[in-house]
Amino acid sequence: MYAKAVFRLIMFALVLLTIAISGVVIGLCRQQALVLVYPPRTAAQVTPADYDIADWREVELTTADGLRLVGWYIPPRNGAALIFLHGHSNNRSHLLPEMARLHTDGYGGLLIDLRNHGESEGNFTSMGWYETADAEAAFAFLKAQPEVDPERIGIYGASMGGAAAARAAARIPQIKLVVIDATYASLSGTINHTIEKGISLPGFPFTDIVMFFINQETGAQLYDLRPADAIASMGEKAFLLIHGTSDSVISVEQANLIYEQATGPNRLVIIEGGLHGGLMQHDPDAYADQVFPFIREHL
Repeated sequence: MYAKAVFRLIMFALVLLTIAISGVVIGLCRQQALVLVYPPRTAAQVTPADYDIADWREVELTTADGLRLVGWYIPPRNGAALIFLHGHSNNRSHLLPEMARLHTDGYGGLLIDLRNHGESEGNFTSMGWYETADAEAAFAFLKAQPEVDPERIGIYGASMGGAAAARAAARIPQIKLVVIDATYASLSGTINHTIEKGISLPGFPFTDIVMFFINQETGAQLYDLRPADAIASMGEKAFLLIHGTSDSVISVEQANLIYEQATGPNRLVIIEGGLHGGLMQHDPDAYADQVFPFIREHL
């Protein structure tokens, strides 16, 4: 009788321990999801004037779902312009160095704060899903500018902005050039990689738990957020993909998965030792020799 009671107590303790561990794990997964959906806001601390760009102005756009976005518009001198979409937890200044370099060749651009970033409206981030509407609003703005040739509009996105850029390019036939810097082939694949390599937990079931909470917070089905599929469906647009070999946020293997889907004129630029962000500063020669010549050739 005593042994039976001890056995029951042990089993009860094990059940309680399992429930406690499960609660902690689920809480950590939810916290990871919340970090992605509700990033801290940071406003731009520089302007195009800090990069010796004299002709620029602040602009406001309205997305199809009614959000006000803010940005900088830099008119082109050669008729060609690019939309610049920053990464997660960043703002419109993220790709300002790249824009400034292109401006010396006569290109213009529109750099926006994506929803729920910088000074734009929005209450949550969807890692490129609803941000596609931000890119579409930016295209509509550029297309309406008298200095811009509507047949010479490109899009340049980094990380999360690259996911939105790929999806927008698949939807907008007039976009001629797509440049993506360190973007995931699929959101779930990148989260799975982070869980397995970053915190040494099995991808299943933890990836699914994180994705569940992200979907709950955003109202989107982000298992379908697959920029690689968007690249496959964008047709013969010129496509340039840049990634660093030492990127610990989005592995370089994700770049290979994306690049396999390109069907038009394309180039893959792998920056040896490059991290997640700052690739032009890490290897300016690669940009001078491969990135900017490709843009000049196709836009």
